[in-house]
Amino acid sequence: MDRYVKVKSDANPYDPAYESYFDKRLQWRMSESIAGRAKLSRLWKKQEGRCAECAERMTSETGWHIHHVIWRTFGGTDDQSNLQLLHPTCHVQLHARGWRV
Repeated sequence: MDRYVKVKSDANPYDPAYESYFDKRLQWRMSESIAGRAKLSRLWKKQEGRCAECAERMTSETGWHIHHVIWRTFGGTDDQSNLQLLHPTCHVQLHARGWRV
């Protein structure tokens, strides 16, 4: 994979429809750096290896996604306090329900 991946030309960081796209980009960027992997490790330990949505264990088989508690499109940041790890299916279901406080 290329070190620098261009953002899709039609992707708008302020459009909720692209929130998942930018979450995936963040996850990829974090996995490519030591600081990012350390942040993922801290999230993992904070959540005790459990999905923030369903509380079931996350494993390499189930996988995980990074989720912004307050979506970036609504002013959320990439700070660790605004991030959660979720199962991929839990993440999709959460986004399908739409944003909520």
